[in-house]
Amino acid sequence: ITGLLADSRRRPTLARLAVEVAVAAWITATLGPIAMITLPGAPPLPLGNLAWPVTMLWILVVIESLAALDHVDGMVACAGVIGGTIALVGGWMIGSSVMVLLAAFVAAAAGGLLVFNWDPSRIVMGRSGSGFVGTLLAAIPLAFQPADARSSLLVPMVLCLWPLIVDLLVSMPFRIGGRAATSGERAPLLIDRLTRAGAIHAQAVLFFGTLAAAGGLAGVWAYGKPTSAVSVFLPPLAALIAPALVAGAVLWLRARPRTV
Repeated sequence: ITGLLADSRRRPTLARLAVEVAVAAWITATLGPIAMITLPGAPPLPLGNLAWPVTMLWILVVIESLAALDHVDGMVACAGVIGGTIALVGGWMIGSSVMVLLAAFVAAAAGGLLVFNWDPSRIVMGRSGSGFVGTLLAAIPLAFQPADARSSLLVPMVLCLWPLIVDLLVSMPFRIGGRAATSGERAPLLIDRLTRAGAIHAQAVLFFGTLAAAGGLAGVWAYGKPTSAVSVFLPPLAALIAPALVAGAVLWLRARPRTV
């Protein structure tokens, strides 16, 4: 409902965030918070009293990350395909047929939409669709059982969504403290700078999608081999290399003349 209202008329960012906080609280109360975070090759890190705030923050960030990119043709649908596939692999690894089917539904539905939403799009997802996909991707890891599987599979999901999350965090000061907070205007994103520099939506989506898929596969591989020495360094190494690639691509595209 909030997405439909935002699609029909600009709504203040803070008002939309208030509704999303309530949704995050409801999901956390229904599925349970993330009690611990398990990194490959490291002992579990109990969250204690931070379990609820961390879980709600995760849900809120994922919803806003995808909702912020609804204007980029194919980006949200591509994220749904990649995120659903990573969740499907995680469900298969723990032997949960229910989670495999749910993740397959998300990936297949997003893939079917991607055919029509690819640049140039014939169907626009809007904030209503992008917010719903973000809610699904944020809630799927919380539905995994037992709790240790939930905490372990959260890492691959974070790594497969990291380009979108980083893009959101960069623009968050403008969303909360700028005109977007009261007027509902869009805050500038890194992917918008890519398109303004001359890249079309398809190129930007392929670039972000490649980084997302690489991060998700690295997280799944590390989760499958938790005792491997390489798995300990693979996620942080990917987190260091990927931003350098993004920065290099932005600088390279800025130097190119705008083309039609």
